[in-house]
Amino acid sequence: MAYTEDNAKDLSAGGSYDAGSYGLASSGGYGAVPDAGVLSLPNGAMQSPYLNIGGIDASMLETSEPEFLFAGAKNKGRSFSEMMFYTTGSSYIGGTIAGGVYGIIEGLRHPAATSNRLRVNTVLNAVQKRGPFLGNTLGIIALMYNTTNYSISKARGGTEDIFGHTAAATITGLAYRATSGPRQAVFGALTGLALSTTFFIGKAFFTKSDDTSLFEAVQEKQYN
Repeated sequence: MAYTEDNAKDLSAGGSYDAGSYGLASSGGYGAVPDAGVLSLPNGAMQSPYLNIGGIDASMLETSEPEFLFAGAKNKGRSFSEMMFYTTGSSYIGGTIAGGVYGIIEGLRHPAATSNRLRVNTVLNAVQKRGPFLGNTLGIIALMYNTTNYSISKARGGTEDIFGHTAAATITGLAYRATSGPRQAVFGALTGLALSTTFFIGKAFFTKSDDTSLFEAVQEKQYN
């Protein structure tokens, strides 16, 4: 006998309670529940039979889309502080690791590395020089980019799209190389523009659906 709403009404009206009839052994253990079959979801996952008590549809627990508490939260991206800390930190760590690898290679190829002791010394010197330098460089560029992108987004009323991101990358490259002269500043701006455009077009190409054109996918927000 399965537990239903009618059983609950009988109990609330003063009816008798039979532990064995509700799947509970009289000794305090659990017995079989013959009427409550094991539920199977479309993806093959098995759910507890007790989820069927009271007419609960267990399939509603299986969702293919993310759920949000507030309307519009799906389209809301990361905050400025989240993006700044994430990109700056990951850029610094990635740059330090890449610079350290390059330092190892440079140290091993150094002409003065004629013995193991000298080879270790040249490797350590090169890693200490290249790792922090590249990490600091990428961290500063990421910080400048996020600050510029946030300012552009606020000036455009909170709009974030490929145009704002490419503009921020272009301005970042221009500002970073501005102290080296006009030609280097233009080169930095073109580099930022090329890298950001390549990133967004490449990501849109690999993530777009079959019924979406590349132009439409590029116009969509690329990351949150």
